[in-house]
Amino acid sequence: MFDFAFSIFPVLFSLVFLLVFGIILYTVIKSIAQSRKNAASPRVTAPATLVAKRHSVHTSGTGQDNMTMHHTYNNYYITFEFESGDRMEFSVPSDIYGLSVEGDRGKLRFQGTKFISFERT
Repeated sequence: MFDFAFSIFPVLFSLVFLLVFGIILYTVIKSIAQSRKNAASPRVTAPATLVAKRHSVHTSGTGQDNMTMHHTYNNYYITFEFESGDRMEFSVPSDIYGLSVEGDRGKLRFQGTKFISFERT
């Protein structure tokens, strides 16, 4: 019984390691591909209305010597609506998020999925 457990453990450990490594590699490649696609996209300036704001909070923790350290990450998103009725959501810095109000109208500048600026009119 124990021989089977000791013989299967290295295989399972290797599979889990490869799975985690694969997920990390996929995420890095996807991020690089999105950055390249944004860089190749034209910069667009269009009239838009801010229609929604949202944020998400993620907490991670690590334990060490009976002490747990937590770190909180905040992500901020703003959704704009164009005159055509199309909508796009962008990840924005906290200062842009904090100074923005739903209903604001202005000129939105973006490149692909990358937010550049929003000038209120």
